[in-house]
Amino acid sequence: MTIAEKTYEDYEHEFNLINTDFPNARFTIAIDYDKLDDVLSLQRTIYVLDKRECYCYCNNPVETKVFKITSNEPISNRIVLKELIRRGHTLDCNHHFLEGFHQLNSAMFEIMKGS
Repeated sequence: MTIAEKTYEDYEHEFNLINTDFPNARFTIAIDYDKLDDVLSLQRTIYVLDKRECYCYCNNPVETKVFKITSNEPISNRIVLKELIRRGHTLDCNHHFLEGFHQLNSAMFEIMKGS
């Protein structure tokens, strides 16, 4: 199903599925439900950066958070999300929608955020 084909009910259903799968998330997961198991990397270890460079921090710069994610299986969106949630990660600005992960190199990804 493409974005153009999704109805409000489709989005609501996906939102409910995501909230059921990730009840302790301290951010809003805005990844399509059918993309959660997409593989980000076949490597056993990756690094995920949460850069805090948006206008929300202009008066109080915040250091980039770096998360080392390891797995014995291919690392998917779901594995990264579960690890971020397990560590109590939160997106501390107006951009609280986690929209995905942008690959910077073979082992490094950046959290893509939106508001």
